[in-house]
Amino acid sequence: MTQNRHNAIIHVGHANGTVTLWSPNMSTPLVKMLTHYGPVHSLAIDREGKYMASSGADHKLKIWDLRTYKELHSYTNERPIDEMAVSDTGLLALGFGGHVKVPALL
Repeated sequence: MTQNRHNAIIHVGHANGTVTLWSPNMSTPLVKMLTHYGPVHSLAIDREGKYMASSGADHKLKIWDLRTYKELHSYTNERPIDEMAVSDTGLLALGFGGHVKVPALL
């Protein structure tokens, strides 16, 4: 689960591979996205709220455009990614096992 700092929407990853977007004043999700074939492990959103990175048990890292809800890129990692964070300069850091990678700009 993470919050989009740009618009305060909460992004929640689920065990069925979906990510739902929630607003505090709504009783149902604003958006449901099928992001992975298996549980979602981690989510990260860039500072401007335009892009979301998701990782799942399928060893995939996917980059999503939150303006269109379309997948922009998909990468395969040797192990499932447990944690992700986006810096204020747009660097995406990935944590898995005892390793940390900073592979790309988001």
